[in-house]
This record gives sequence, structure tokens and C-alpha cells, in this order.
Amino acid sequence: MFSRFSVFPLFCCLTLLLGSGHVAGAEGDVTEAVKKDFHNFFIEINRPGTDVKKYLDTQREDRFEDWKTLAETGMPEAQFLFAECHFNGIGVPEDREKAVEWFRHAAEQENPQAQWRLGFCYLLAHGIAKSESEAVRWFRKAAEQGFVPAQHEVGFAYYLGRGIAQNRAEAVNWYRRAAGQGYAPSQCELGLCYLRAHGVARDEAEAVNWFRQAAEQGHSSAQFQLGDSYFHGRGLPKNEEEAVNWYRQSAEQGHVSAQSELGKCYFHGTGVPVDKAEAANWLRRIAESGNAETQVMLGICYLEGIGTPEAKEEAVNWFRKAAERNNAEAVTQLGKCYLHGWGVPENREEALELFRKAADQGNPAGQYQLSLCYHEGIVVAPDEAAAVDWLRKSAERGYAPAETQLGLRFLAGEGVPKNDAEAVKWFRRASVQGHPEAEYIRGLHFYQGVFGPKDWKEAVDWFRRSAEKDYAAGQYRLGWCYLFGHGVYRDDAEAVQWFRKSAEQGYAPGQHLLGECYAAGWGVSKDEEEAIEWLRKAAEQGIRLADALLREIEEI
Repeated sequence: MFSRFSVFPLFCCLTLLLGSGHVAGAEGDVTEAVKKDFHNFFIEINRPGTDVKKYLDTQREDRFEDWKTLAETGMPEAQFLFAECHFNGIGVPEDREKAVEWFRHAAEQENPQAQWRLGFCYLLAHGIAKSESEAVRWFRKAAEQGFVPAQHEVGFAYYLGRGIAQNRAEAVNWYRRAAGQGYAPSQCELGLCYLRAHGVARDEAEAVNWFRQAAEQGHSSAQFQLGDSYFHGRGLPKNEEEAVNWYRQSAEQGHVSAQSELGKCYFHGTGVPVDKAEAANWLRRIAESGNAETQVMLGICYLEGIGTPEAKEEAVNWFRKAAERNNAEAVTQLGKCYLHGWGVPENREEALELFRKAADQGNPAGQYQLSLCYHEGIVVAPDEAAAVDWLRKSAERGYAPAETQLGLRFLAGEGVPKNDAEAVKWFRRASVQGHPEAEYIRGLHFYQGVFGPKDWKEAVDWFRRSAEKDYAAGQYRLGWCYLFGHGVYRDDAEAVQWFRKSAEQGYAPGQHLLGECYAAGWGVSKDEEEAIEWLRKAAEQGIRLADALLREIEEI
């Protein structure tokens, strides 16, 4: 099958062949008919929509013999074509060493396409020993003749320092030559140089300019970069809808990063309506290609039923695939499955071993789980010193649940000296990341005036953030504020909505207040049966006020 390095030159040869109106370079007994046939062949493969490989596969055997004759008489274009046939096994057995011979014959006659292809043979060790310096030598020969793809490769060699001393300013020069002739790969690379300040001063607007030129030609990496520029407002005004547009165009061409970002946009409703099923669909595409990070995300979707029916065994399958690629987050998730018996038989020893493996790799979630094992005495003897040590390591890596728990320890003086300032620091760090428990705790502090004056409006803001992430305690507290008009105008119906959300998650205080609302008719029609149902659930979890009201109603 033709590679991206072999199809393009066939089209480029046409201009060389047609320049004088006849095929030059073939001497001896080659007939004019053969030369004319060769001429017509290149016209055919240059027609729009022609499948070059399929076209070549349909050619009669004697035609290949004619081309061989042209090649043997010294015509560089025929030598180049015959090399491609050997390289790809079209009309002749695949033989890359033979292909290199023919590429060399044509290259030594200054055929730029052959020089370019010979460079790739050296670079990728196709039919000849690998030599990056020799690859660059041939790329440069073609580039200096103005062959655009070779100019790009010379730029790439300078950029990486591959086969030549690294010089990113020189890389920019070569990229600019090719980009100025409309070559999309060079336009994209030039944009990245401007974005990263590699070989040129950083200029986000100029980066966007080059990304756009390449993106409009359908270059998938440029489409992704243009989408990312819109998403972050980098070099142009932020526009999430336009970001999604470019992510989609790139994703549909199989660009993994674009597929991932598009999935996230659907998941969070960024620039597009929330559609978790569509998010899972994009994650699945990437996961099936072997991307470990996305395999973990897809596993979580199956584990929690996000955008797809809950299937814990399937979640384990994806976690295991990613863990086999040494993804530490997957190792942690697999450990949690063994700990709780999700999709696999419960095995705490295996869970502990997996948590330790992930923690030793520096995975903050694994460090947090290992901390819990030491704190709760899961498999190992309880060890608060070890628990705090692993908790601190996790928190220092920015893992929000660990930051929250470390804050609670400093607040209570549990395993560490009591230190309110340290507690606030860790709660603030976790809440800035959007951790719902930390947001709830900060709301409580403002509500109660723990570390300063009471501020019910600020408390409501933090409770709402937590509640909107389905944190039951935050939903309960937000309902409380609506019921009593603390920090918001009193709204009994709104209070009932939040109490219900909390109660349906099994949160006992939410069940109690929802029962009271039904008993008193606050924000909802009085309904003794509903009141009894919710009060009983709260009482069974130890809420004494719910038990007392339940007895009072039943006595009536």
C-alpha cells in the first residue's frame, strides 16, 4: 500500500514530464509509443479522484516491463516510478533494497522526488541501514531544488536536531519556505514555533494565522491547534462554540487529542449541550486505539453509568487494559474495584498491593487510597503516621480529596498538630479545584463565622457550588438557607427541591427536613404519608428530631 511518502511524488512528477511536451532522457531503442504511453499514464494518475494504488494494480504486466525499459535507459522519472513499484510491491514483488537502488539512480540525476524518497529510506531504514545524516543530505538536495515536502523535512531535522545540529531558528526558515507555498504540515509546525517561541519570538496571533491556513486545507493537527486556540482565547477571542467546531473536524479525521477534547466538551457542556452519551462515544473511539488515559476515563463512565449503562465488569476490563500499559491512575482504579468488589470478587490484599504500586509511581489518587488503608487498618495494622505521610504526599501533588482530608485533620488535630491556618489553606486549595466537599466546608465556615465574620451570602455561594455537583450535604445546606432565608430570599419550594435531591442520595438530615416540609406543607402540599416515609428513613439513620416528629404524627 502506498504510504504518505509515496503517493504525493507521483503527482508532482507531472510538471517535470510535461514541461517540454515530450518525455526526455530515454535513448536507444525505446519506441515513441512507449514514451507516449508513459506520458499518458501520468496524466491519468493526476486526474482528480484517481486512486493511484488501485490504478497501478490494474495495469497489465507488459506495461511494467515497458516502464522498466525506460528506467534502464536512464529516464529519472521512470526510475522513480519503478522504485515506487518495488517499494510497494505493485506489478513486481515488494523489494525495498531494489527500490533504494532505483531511487538512488533517479536521485543522482537530480530528481527531487527520488532524493526526498531516498532520504526517507535512510531515515526509516527501509531497504538500507539507517543514517539520519544521510537522510538530511538527500532532503537538502531536494529542498534546494524547491521541492516543498523536502523543505519541510529539512526544517523538521533542524527542529529536532536529527541528523544535523539542532537549530530552531534555521528550522523556522525552512518551515517558512514551505509554508509560504501553501504546504499545510509546515504551516502547522510554523504555528507551533510561534506558539512555543521556538526559533522565533512568541506571537500567539501569528500562530493562529498559520494554524488557520493549514486547518482550512484539512490538516488535522492544525484544526486541533486552532480549536485549542479558540477554547483558551489564545491569539484570538475565546469562542467555545468555534473551538468545538474545529475539534470536531480534527476528531473526525482520527486526531486523538481532538477526540479527547471533544469528548470533554460534550461531558461538561462546553460550547455544546451536555451529552454524556456522545462524550462516552468519543472516549470509546480513543480507548479502542490503545490510549491508556482515555481507557481510564471510559472505565469510569462504565463504573458510574455516565453516558452509558453501568457495567462494572466492563469498567474493570478498561482499567486492566490501561494498567497493562503501566498507567498509574488505572492501577488505582483497579485497586478500588478489588477493594469494593466492583466487577471482580472482593480482594483487599490485591487492592492494597495495587494502591502501593500506584503510590510508589507517584500517583496521588493511589497515595490517597493507601493513606485510607493505613488509617482504617485495611489489610495492614492501623498506622496514623503512615496514613498522614501518604495523605500529605497526595495533597502536595494537588489531589483535591487529599487536600480536603488534610485540612480536616489540621482542623481537628488528628494525626497532626491542630492548626486552623493550615486547615484553611488546604480547604482553599481543594475548593479552588472545585472539590465539592471542600466547597461545602468553606460554606459552613462562612455560615458559622468560624474563621471570621459570618457571611451568609458567601456561604450560599459555596453551598450552591457544592450542591450543583450533587454533593448531598451541600444540597441540604442550600435547602436550609432557602427555607430560613439565610443569604437568599426565603423560597420554600426551592428549599424542598434541594432537600429532595439530598434525601434521594440517602443523606439523613435532608430526609428529615423533606419529611418536615411534607408534614407542615412548606413549599409542598401537606402529605402525611410522604412525611412518614421520609421521617422514618431519617430516624432509622439516628436523627432524633425525625424520630420524635414521626412518633408525634403516628400518635395523632
